[in-house]
Amino acid sequence: IRYNSEHFENLRRKSLDYQKIKGVKPTVAIVTLGPVAKHIARSTFTQNFFWSGGIDAIQIEGEKSKDEINHFLKEYKTSVICLSAPDELYL
Repeated sequence: IRYNSEHFENLRRKSLDYQKIKGVKPTVAIVTLGPVAKHIARSTFTQNFFWSGGIDAIQIEGEKSKDEINHFLKEYKTSVICLSAPDELYL
């Protein structure tokens, strides 16, 4: 019997292995763009998607400068950024 959750459980195990080796949990910074009302559904889905695989997902909301975003990346020890915005801001 194979369970649908098996792939996610494997990802969570790999996340724990990464944490044992690196000393920190794998983390992605979700940088949200635009008004909260326009991106909340997408950014929440994205955060839950990463969490389901054992990856910590930190939302950086509001208008941030490049320096502020770099500060967050150093604070959470990640170099991975995921942009989350309403469709019209991607174009």
